[in-house]
Amino acid sequence: MGRNLRVSKKNAGYVCRFIKGKDIDKAIFDLGEVIKMRKAVPFKGEIPHRKGMMSGRYPVKAAGEFIKLLKGLKGNVIVNGMDLDKTRISIASASWSSRPMRSGGRKSKRTNVLLKAREAKK
Repeated sequence: MGRNLRVSKKNAGYVCRFIKGKDIDKAIFDLGEVIKMRKAVPFKGEIPHRKGMMSGRYPVKAAGEFIKLLKGLKGNVIVNGMDLDKTRISIASASWSSRPMRSGGRKSKRTNVLLKAREAKK
């Protein structure tokens, strides 16, 4: 679980949809490709098309935060004795966090992210 991450909820939600159902190593690799701007995350709305999809963006900041969370999730899977090859990301959700005030009366964006992994049944 990531609390008070400094990414937008919109980008975090689309990254959650992008990694849900994948195994942890594949998700880390794909988000690394997003940071290098080789692979786009599918978005909805009036967003320009990207190679291989209708519309997408490269949420670099959100991808970096998710890689940190996924590495922690991978460590938890290993410590709890689960098989890493069979484990899939079962729950990935983003929600609003507290929004602290900034200078000029503005509010900064913060997001809570929940990631859970489960062994896939064959």
